[in-house]
Amino acid sequence: FKEQGYDIGDAPLDDKEAIMASILDDPEAKISSPDLNVAYRMSTDEYYDKTPYAEDLEENWGPAPGNLNSDGQNLLVYGKEFGNVFI
Repeated sequence: FKEQGYDIGDAPLDDKEAIMASILDDPEAKISSPDLNVAYRMSTDEYYDKTPYAEDLEENWGPAPGNLNSDGQNLLVYGKEFGNVFI
């Protein structure tokens, strides 16, 4: 990515396994932490606004925010930013 002009910040340049490890094995995060690599909290209003097919998903998944990847009020988007790259 860097050679193509992306700002990759402090991403490990070794290989893809090193990048995955920096996300999954983040020493700053604690396994019991509810904020483990949460990059964004999306409100249910924003979710329904941006997802026109959301009601179709409710048949199988139930209404947002649900119990998976949620704090009970918001949908949680997990990941990590390296410069202007989000993984």
